[in-house]
Amino acid sequence: MPMDEDRAQWRDGAIMMTVGTEDEGGVIELLPVGSALYVIKEKATYVVKTADSIDPQRTNAKIPHVNQLFMKAGAQDELFIRTVLTAKVLFEKKQIYCPEAVLNALLEQVLLLASNLVAAQEIVRDYERDLKAAIAPGRKSSKGVLSLPAISGLENRVRSFHQKIEHSMQRLYRIWPAFYPQFPEERYFEGFAKSVAETYGPEDGFTAFSAALGEFARDVRNIRHCIEHEKGTQKLIVTDFSVTPDAQVIAPTIEVIHPQSPVPMVHLDHFMEGFLENAVTSVDLLLAHLASRADRHHFGFDVIVAPVPKEEGRRWKSSYGYFAVGEDGLVPFG
Repeated sequence: MPMDEDRAQWRDGAIMMTVGTEDEGGVIELLPVGSALYVIKEKATYVVKTADSIDPQRTNAKIPHVNQLFMKAGAQDELFIRTVLTAKVLFEKKQIYCPEAVLNALLEQVLLLASNLVAAQEIVRDYERDLKAAIAPGRKSSKGVLSLPAISGLENRVRSFHQKIEHSMQRLYRIWPAFYPQFPEERYFEGFAKSVAETYGPEDGFTAFSAALGEFARDVRNIRHCIEHEKGTQKLIVTDFSVTPDAQVIAPTIEVIHPQSPVPMVHLDHFMEGFLENAVTSVDLLLAHLASRADRHHFGFDVIVAPVPKEEGRRWKSSYGYFAVGEDGLVPFG
């Protein structure tokens, strides 16, 4: 039964709340997505839900407005800029002809994949901190005996890291169908790449990017198989600090054994950093390609999607933006 008017009156007034802590910096952006409001601070992002979004029929007067930490990254984080804020800039309603439900769904997927990438980034940073701490004391040796440093839980860290990367790629895959409903949803990103090539031709930049994205997504999937279905021809070899035959001490390494996606032995930090960078690049480039080919508003002059120059100092807080084509070059637009 709906609550009476007096009890519901507080829901109709203005909302004032404290979100997060002072050490997370100030509020930079507010991003409404569906019934939720994302509060983007300098170093963190929170999701705010009103009592009415939780209890739209107003059946319970005790339901409060709530806010909750969504991810430990915000407008100062390069990863966040290249994903969430780039999506916000490229898919604004003033730029794109697109149903609001589609734009909300896109932003929701980008927020979710970004939260996975931020979690993967935290795993990398924790490992790099532990690696530095393990190396700091130096080697202890006497009479032919060397005490090697060690880092605990390496295989579990790799498993957790890769899970976050794969989840982000699954979220990324859910973005494109709304813009290309004619493409068959099969064969994961490899199928998407084939459809892009058939639509735009082999020389188009979108075709080249989609092919590379398909290969990266395949490698991510195959490494998951190495973790979950290990066998002689499909496995990961993770090694802690070790000594080589020429008496060199090497930091932890990883090697991927797989017929399609082999990775020669490499330092573990380089492996994780490379996969994280490839995942983030996959996101901002796919967003840029989708926006550049979307049905956009026309303003009587050419407007294109292009990388935001470094000299702009990330003025827009995005990696890609809209630019008007002028006689003297590209002019920021929007």
